[in-house]
Amino acid sequence: MNRQRGFTLLEVMVAVSILAVALTAIGGALGMVVRSTALASGYERARTVAENELALFLAGRPERPTTKSGVDNGVRWALRAEEDAEVDGLLRVVIEARFFVAGGDRSLVIETRETSRALPETETRKESS
Repeated sequence: MNRQRGFTLLEVMVAVSILAVALTAIGGALGMVVRSTALASGYERARTVAENELALFLAGRPERPTTKSGVDNGVRWALRAEEDAEVDGLLRVVIEARFFVAGGDRSLVIETRETSRALPETETRKESS
């Protein structure tokens, strides 16, 4: 008797099907990793821009409510400073940074309070001669 050794067509088809399912799962996982990395990178860029603009604004010793906006490194930002309704003498500063990643527009908001920088009023005295 002549017995040949090897795989049958059915066995090869099952193996190829299992391999195709595994490769599809790996491809989907890689796509998810790429999207997650892009999103994390976008949030990091937005955080850096927002913190830099906030630091520059506060370094300018703001005295009154104001608004500012701009674009930096692909991030659109808008800063709003207003009198705090809850505590006198504080400025409520909010900065929103918006960026685009695959899947849509995202935003990051940072809020802080800052003491009013207005100089106190002083009395002037006349010196008698």
